[in-house]
Amino acid sequence: VSESIAEKLARMTRREKLLERCNALSAVSFDLPRNVLPAPGVYAQFFRALALKGISLVEVFSAYAELTLVVARTDADRTFAVIQALSKEKK
Repeated sequence: VSESIAEKLARMTRREKLLERCNALSAVSFDLPRNVLPAPGVYAQFFRALALKGISLVEVFSAYAELTLVVARTDADRTFAVIQALSKEKK
């Protein structure tokens, strides 16, 4: 959450129990070719490649043909490079 809305969010959720706060995160989103979606293990290829580079995923969001990976801000450039390299391998 950006600092500009952090205070507002804190007020809105003040009755909730905060389990953990994660700062300095980045989201890397990309579209997947629709023809690969039915294939088993599509996401596993991305997750394995990131793990082999020592990149931890904080959160994963998927919406049909779009995948968003939330990582530490310090890992954002490396995450993008891994995804880009995988997409070049598949061409």
